[in-house]
This record gives sequence, C-alpha cells and structure tokens, in this order.
Amino acid sequence: MRPIVLLLLLTCSLWAQSITISGYVVDKKSNDKLPFASIALKNQQIGTITNDKGYFEFIIPKDIVTDTLLVNYIGYETYQTPLSAIKEGEHLVIKLMPAVNQLEEIVIRPMTIEDYLERINDAIANNYSPVPFMTKAYYREKMKENDHYVRNEEAVFESYYTGCTDTTRNRHKIILWRENGAVKELAFDKQWILKQADKQKKKTLHNAEFANAEESEDGYIDFGGPNTLFAFDFTKTKQTFLDVDNIKKYSYTIGEKSVYNGRKVVAIHFKTKRKIDNTQHHGKFLMDEETYAIIYIEIAGEFIVPTVLQPFVFLYGVTINKSDYTLSVKYEYFNGKWYPKDFHGTLTVDAKRSHLFRADSRYTYDLEQLFLVNKITTENVKMISKEEGYKVGKSMRKQVFHDGKTNWKDFNIVK
Repeated sequence: MRPIVLLLLLTCSLWAQSITISGYVVDKKSNDKLPFASIALKNQQIGTITNDKGYFEFIIPKDIVTDTLLVNYIGYETYQTPLSAIKEGEHLVIKLMPAVNQLEEIVIRPMTIEDYLERINDAIANNYSPVPFMTKAYYREKMKENDHYVRNEEAVFESYYTGCTDTTRNRHKIILWRENGAVKELAFDKQWILKQADKQKKKTLHNAEFANAEESEDGYIDFGGPNTLFAFDFTKTKQTFLDVDNIKKYSYTIGEKSVYNGRKVVAIHFKTKRKIDNTQHHGKFLMDEETYAIIYIEIAGEFIVPTVLQPFVFLYGVTINKSDYTLSVKYEYFNGKWYPKDFHGTLTVDAKRSHLFRADSRYTYDLEQLFLVNKITTENVKMISKEEGYKVGKSMRKQVFHDGKTNWKDFNIVK
C-alpha cells in the first residue's frame, strides 16, 4: 500500500504544478512567423504575446485545467483549441488563416472623420471598463549605446486602473525587478542630456524620452521609462490625432478592412500636416465598426530638436542625424469590454559630437520598451498607495515592493 500511496501523491503533485506551452504562430499559407500575436485563455483574463520572431512561451496556472487557448492576430481568423488537447512539453506550430471571407462582409458607413472621432470619444464609456480593475504586467526596457547595453532590465508591475471616465490617474507599483545581463555606463555627456530636459519644459508623449530625462540621487537617468508607454493609453491621455479640435492638423484616410478577435474593424490612417509637439508623425488606428471601439493604435515619427534647444546643440557640437520612434498599443476583448493588452515602443537616435582637437564621436542609440499585461482582475481591486506607486525619474531597482507571492518562474515574459 505504501508505494501506491506515494505514487498517487507524486501524481497529484505533478498535476498540481503549472504547465508551460510553447511554439510559434505562423501564417497558414506562407508559413511566415507572426510577431506580437496575442495568446490568451477564453474564460480567464490571462495571456501573453509572441516575440518579434513569432515565438511564445505561455505559463498556465495550476488551477486552470479546463479552458480554451485563443490566438489572435490582426487580419486573421481566431484560432482556438481546448487545453486538454495540448500535451505538456509539446512544441506547437499554430497556423492562422487570413480572414479573407470576413473582410468582404464589412460595410463602411459614409461618414466624415469628424463624425468618426466624435463617435469614438462618445463610446469610450461603453467600450472600456467604467469601474476600476487591476493588472499584473511584464515590463522590459533595453537600450544600446553603439554596440553595448546601457540599460537592460525587466520588471513586473502591479497596476490599479481607475474607470475609463474617471479623471484620476492610474497607479503602478513594481513588485519584481532584475537586470537582464551586463550593462555599461552611458558614454555620452550626461550633463548635456540633463540640460535638454531642463530647457524643454513642455512634456509631451512624443518627446518623452528626452523631456522626462532627469537624474536621481543614485546617478540614474530616466529617458521616459515605462511612463512613456503609460501615457499612450488614450482613455486616460487624450491623443492629438483622436481629438476633434485637432482635425485640421492632420490628414486622414479611411484604410483597409480587417478583423481582430472575431470583430470586424476598419483602419483609419493619419498624418501630421506640420510639426506637432516637436514631432512629425503618422500612423493608424483600428476601429470596431459596430461599437466604434479603438482596439489598436500604432504611430511612427521623427523627433525634431526644439528651437529652444538648438543653441545648446550648437554649443556642445552635437548633430542629431536621426531620431525616429514608434509606439503601439493593443486592447483585448473580454466580457463585453476592451482591456489593455500590450504597449510597445522603440526609439532610434543617430548623433555626432564634434571636438576641436580630436576626431568626432559618433553615437547610435536603440531603445526598446514593452509592457505586456499578463493578468486582469476585476473583483476585489485595491488602490495602490502613493508611497508604493512608481515614480518617474527614479531607478526601478529602488522602487520594488514585492507582494510575497509573484515569482519570475511563474510569470509570462517575452523572450
């Protein structure tokens, strides 16, 4: 009897552990890998995304044994399969079918851009959560100066989101942090960066990498950090291209038809007619044709050195040849509402520093940020205290408040 009891206990223990499934998401016809595809469960607000090569690893909590795996990608039919059909350790190749037939069913109502924007803003209260909710999310920030990392860190954030009609700001708390490899000191003149931040008083979304730069007591320089991505949540921070009062500053085009998460959507493209907030940018957003919910936004542009900073640029012999950025945000549909899924941002800078008595110095910078919501909680939510809330300008490693239960090995990250 004793060996049998031990065997039963061992079996129960194995079943009690969380399982990890992994694999690739690809186009069924071309076999092209699909980056940043959404991976989720049908009945739980838990999920992850593929990386830029279409690969994913998804940790499923031990108490979820009967659910359905959902995979979504813009322009493709939703893939779903029961968890019971997936074996532990199995390497999956999930093939998504382009949703050609569904695209033809979409009918675009003949409205002006002003009509669309008004309906989008009027429908926010119906499309997004009107009550507070909480999330746990993975955050990654990598920054290269020339060929070496000067920032390479990961964190887990617990966030408290106020209702979409509440003007109170969301609050975020770091519960895990780690450095993901060796980093070097920033070689570029730190004081020059700080003087830019001091002169550029107007803090906007599009120049946040520079405008938010400040040095903490431990010498840490914040180039915007996660706050750059938090500010891209249009339900809390009004974006100029969605503001009816700013229509004349943009040119708009009704674009391609598509589907996402089983919903019929239409793309609306926008482009600045002139410089706005020290940038020239363009992008698109996907709108649910039936409810006018915005479910995806992407924007790309170029940061232009403000006139007020040009004397400093000249004084320090700095020439900025390129300063390009991208930002995107995606929402996930659950129980009739859209919730934030992932935020992604990149910045590429090419600069030259002239010297009088030696060769010029060349600097290239590549910054990538990713904020991926793993889990959403809609019940028993609790406000995060001001003391524990994330503070811009202070290094993340100095702001960790561990919750005593979240561990890296049980958390979905993007590799």
